[in-house]
Amino acid sequence: MEERESTSLGKYRLLAELGRGGMAKVFLALVKGPAGFNKLVVIKQIQAQLAEDPEFVTMFLDEARLAARLNHPNVVQTNEVGQDGHRYFIAMEYLEGQTLNRIHNKLGKELSLAMQLRVVSEALSGLHHAHELCDYDGTPLGVVHRDVSPHNIFVTYSGQVKVVDFGIAKALNSSSETRTGVLKGKVAYMSPEQALGERVDCRADVFSVGVILWQVATGKRMFRGIPDIAVIQKLLAGDIPKVRESVPDIDPRLEAIIHKALATKREDRYETAAELQGEIDAFVETLPDRRGCREVGKLVSERFSDERARIQSIIEQQMKGEGEHDLPLLEATFSNDSGPSGRFSSGTPSLSGPASTTPSRPRTVSEGSGTAASLTVEGDTKLSATHRKGVRVAVIAGAVVALGIGAFVAVSTRGGSATAPTASVAPSAAATSFTLKIDSKPGGAVVKEKDRVLGTTPLSVAVASDAAPRTFTVALDGFEPYQVEPGVLASDLMVTANLTPVAPKASAGATQVSASASASASARTAVLAPPPYVPPVKPPPPPPPATTTTDPGIRTKR
Repeated sequence: MEERESTSLGKYRLLAELGRGGMAKVFLALVKGPAGFNKLVVIKQIQAQLAEDPEFVTMFLDEARLAARLNHPNVVQTNEVGQDGHRYFIAMEYLEGQTLNRIHNKLGKELSLAMQLRVVSEALSGLHHAHELCDYDGTPLGVVHRDVSPHNIFVTYSGQVKVVDFGIAKALNSSSETRTGVLKGKVAYMSPEQALGERVDCRADVFSVGVILWQVATGKRMFRGIPDIAVIQKLLAGDIPKVRESVPDIDPRLEAIIHKALATKREDRYETAAELQGEIDAFVETLPDRRGCREVGKLVSERFSDERARIQSIIEQQMKGEGEHDLPLLEATFSNDSGPSGRFSSGTPSLSGPASTTPSRPRTVSEGSGTAASLTVEGDTKLSATHRKGVRVAVIAGAVVALGIGAFVAVSTRGGSATAPTASVAPSAAATSFTLKIDSKPGGAVVKEKDRVLGTTPLSVAVASDAAPRTFTVALDGFEPYQVEPGVLASDLMVTANLTPVAPKASAGATQVSASASASASARTAVLAPPPYVPPVKPPPPPPPATTTTDPGIRTKR
């Protein structure tokens, strides 16, 4: 039975759970002050089971320190980094609005090209601020977001544009390092150098914005329906789809902007986000449409009015409640629906708000509830039943949910077996195929499914989302076999099997191992044949000791 969530955290009263990832939980909370002062905030709290691990605490505090330094109108604001006993948390501003992904899926062609480009321009302003951020002594921090996508660009109902989710952002002075084999970010928006695992700079985010611009111009995803492994191959080969192939009448000026932002070599791209923003602004000024972000906010407010009212009602009910109680989980949906025009629809589950504006009853968190998103789980961590039931992702009226969502679920465990988080995915017309990547330490292990050999590690296997659970065995001579049970996939998954050497068997004699013992060890221990008999040879007698005379006048060196 899951422990009841405490409704207090320092000076904050928790009202609802917005979501949780592999590292943290996110809540909507209320902070009270004198003279009836009330303010809603978003709280991100490190998971209780990870708060005892110094490495995870370091990762969390790295993010907190970085988030606290960001101070720009186009970046979500961090109000406080705090600790309540063993509970570490970040308090952020609460935003009412929707992600760009949800906006496009619902509004479709109601958004003009100029309106969309102005939203992207504002996001670039926030990114440039992060890229140029310096330490207190003036040293550049080298911040890179690494997960720029329509899911992390937020538009409030008043028309403000905010870049959110710096959960996997990286600064040069971070205390923690990404483990080998853990790919962070959404592959569909990833630069080639990030896909290669190279050190990235601000031009990686420029590439990601280029992918968004490609989608804005064409009304569809650049790599829709392509598995992540194939996307990475295309990125490394420089196989970027030409925007003119989808939009033959595209303005050559916009085409040139997109082409430069998507250059395979980083030195061929825009040097900074501000440079790209300047090019977009100059192009937008030539368009007859003068509508901007304020009009976008107004349109979003109108189209999401029912959902907004429902969320406000839930907040009011929670604010009236007192004492300990179960926190409602305000769920997100994971939809493969294309929306009115097929814009920005996702071939893989994406974080969004409720798909329907029909009011629904808030429910408490319970075992077996919730759905799984693409979470980056690092470290030698076994996913227990608590993890599997606890990977839930939600959003309240598009509130800021900084979960550090990535393209792969990367799980590294030692011995035994690895089990992925169980996913509950909204039904779609056709099953979605995800990629299971199996690797091992040491490499070159054989991967089998029942009696069928699939190949050797590293190996990628396509797994349909509606397929029955499959079991894979990773085997290597001299090591214990390793079971991989991914369950039902809701995203691409990478599993690294840390193989355990076979324990040595007790020998039957000093010079031989019996054939029967070898057979019982499945031919893993070599049979040592007894050496041929050689009759002993009597050694010759030692020669008599030689006598020497030392001259008393000569010192002998010892």
